[in-house]
Amino acid sequence: MLLEVKSHGKTEMEVHAKNIYNLCHLVFRLASNKTVSVELWGRLEQRKIKYMGWHLLVLSNTRPDNSEWMLWDSKHHINEGRLVKILRFELDPNTLRSRELFKEVRVPIEVTATTAPPEPGNEIEHLKLNWRQLLREAPADVGRTPAAALLRSAKPKAIEENTVILSFKFPVHKENMEKPENQQIAEKTISNFLGRSCRVRCIYETEDNHLIIDAEEK
Repeated sequence: MLLEVKSHGKTEMEVHAKNIYNLCHLVFRLASNKTVSVELWGRLEQRKIKYMGWHLLVLSNTRPDNSEWMLWDSKHHINEGRLVKILRFELDPNTLRSRELFKEVRVPIEVTATTAPPEPGNEIEHLKLNWRQLLREAPADVGRTPAAALLRSAKPKAIEENTVILSFKFPVHKENMEKPENQQIAEKTISNFLGRSCRVRCIYETEDNHLIIDAEEK
């Protein structure tokens, strides 16, 4: 659903904003009822898109909880409770009918694995091969943390029992990852990907520079 919210009873929209909404509306309409593949934590989920249209919510004030009235699509006066049901798709946003009449839009999801689960003793290879995927599929709140940037500079080196060893090229990256808040995020992200609880230990390793070695030998 594409939702435009206006405060203080205003309904007008700037031309460039309206063009953007129109473009998004057309794209979503073309995608509606089509099945797409979404990669989530090492699995490929087949999801069917159901687009419920472009809708307008006008508030008499700035928020639902301080507005005397709310107007949905310029014709339905609603309260906070009804708004919550609309946003949860318990009511059809196009007709505001109840969930019983709206249940046909709920789409079953088929789940298949993107990669074969790692064999016992082979988790480190699985982690190395899918490290970029792990970082790409991490939750949005993880992607905005310093830990996410540090993980991008890390390389999974080994797994010893329940501990994943991460290698860093620079000491400062290792030291920052060892901060409790960053280490907790790293452990949670890797544990979710591997499907079991893991700890993280960081090490510092320089990379061999063959050009420098050759120059020194000459």
